[in-house]
Amino acid sequence: MTAEIRVELAQRITFATHQCDVPVIADLVISNPSDTDLENLELQLRSEPPVIGERTWIIDRIRAQSEHRIHDRRISLAGSLLDSLTERMRADVKLVLRREEEVLAEHTHSLIALARNEWGGADFMPELLAAFVMPNDPAVQRLLKEAARILESSGKANRLDGYQSRSRKRSWEIVSGIWAAVVRRGLTYAEPPASFERQGQKIRFPSMIEEHGLATCLDTALLFAAAIEQAGLYPVVVFTQGHAFAGAWLQPQWLPSLTVEDPMEIRKAV
Repeated sequence: MTAEIRVELAQRITFATHQCDVPVIADLVISNPSDTDLENLELQLRSEPPVIGERTWIIDRIRAQSEHRIHDRRISLAGSLLDSLTERMRADVKLVLRREEEVLAEHTHSLIALARNEWGGADFMPELLAAFVMPNDPAVQRLLKEAARILESSGKANRLDGYQSRSRKRSWEIVSGIWAAVVRRGLTYAEPPASFERQGQKIRFPSMIEEHGLATCLDTALLFAAAIEQAGLYPVVVFTQGHAFAGAWLQPQWLPSLTVEDPMEIRKAV
């Protein structure tokens, strides 16, 4: 081969990747280590199975002993296929650089297409966990109705009005009502897979939890987060080794970024 393809491509994709428009290619570089210029080039990307749409880039010239970085790295994902997956599936993504019919370089990258309800873990897609918080699930509406009744029966206002009262005490009351409503569901704890916080797991959506009465710690954390958000408060999902749990800001604050690795940020907030 007279050229080299270097690519940083996602190791896992899911339907949430498609819906949240998360970039799949982080970097794509073509290098020309030869002593002559390369001209009239075509770089083609395709995957098998076709979880990623085909893409072709036309490159006029790469000078000798230099490299060309492709800045437009947008590629389409097969949303309908990803939406239909019930189990993970391996796909091979192949990049081929040609000059007319001559192949100058090839690169193959394997990735995993996850099931629709599967989160890929903090090692691969930490920010996409937010896509599994579903405040509009009908089961969340029923849960909040129960929380309002609990608040009323205990002599508190039954409004789920978020931060409108500008009272930390009121925020605490709302979260307490949600907690009591979840406890009344009598959920059975399901053991999560090993290292789920890093490698991910399939997620039970709120309606599935309501129907079957089973949930892992991550399932319930996301259920709490969905109810907290729908009640007008800001939720947080926290991971420790082997465990996940949810919290809520008692006043309208937030962490400095979508995902935070430093536990001191949480400790300071508490």
